[in-house]
Amino acid sequence: MRKGLKAPNLPTMKKCLNITSTLQMSCLRPRTKVYGASFKGMDLKGIDIRNSTFVHCDFKGCNLTRAILSGAHFKNCDLSDCIFHKCIMFGTTFRTCILDGISVRDTAADSFSAYTCTFKKSRFDNVRLDGACLQYCDFSGTIKKRVDEYKAVVEKCVEFFGLSN
Repeated sequence: MRKGLKAPNLPTMKKCLNITSTLQMSCLRPRTKVYGASFKGMDLKGIDIRNSTFVHCDFKGCNLTRAILSGAHFKNCDLSDCIFHKCIMFGTTFRTCILDGISVRDTAADSFSAYTCTFKKSRFDNVRLDGACLQYCDFSGTIKKRVDEYKAVVEKCVEFFGLSN
């Protein structure tokens, strides 16, 4: 590095363990690792948590309208009854998560992936799932309207929108 030039400030990964309600919002930002936190019922409209990792977290009933979730990873999380309207979810991954009763509308979820997740009685309306990878998921009772599944890979899923498994 030439003399007089500063190294750029690069974001760091912050680990938030068993956070309390006063720290919840400060831990929700890009490139964060969160373990065992509860955000149950919170209004998280417009939150930017791209490239973050959530393990054993509870998001049940959260409003994630206009959230930026690109590159976020969710493992063993409960996201049931969440609202995902007008979200950006490019490359978002869910592993062994509960997404029952979610509402996904007007959302771009290209390269989205879900493995061993449940989406029972959920609703997808005007959603783009181009290149999505869905494996061993349960979509029982899910309603679909205007969903673009171009090049989606679906393997061993229950009732996935009429695509062959």
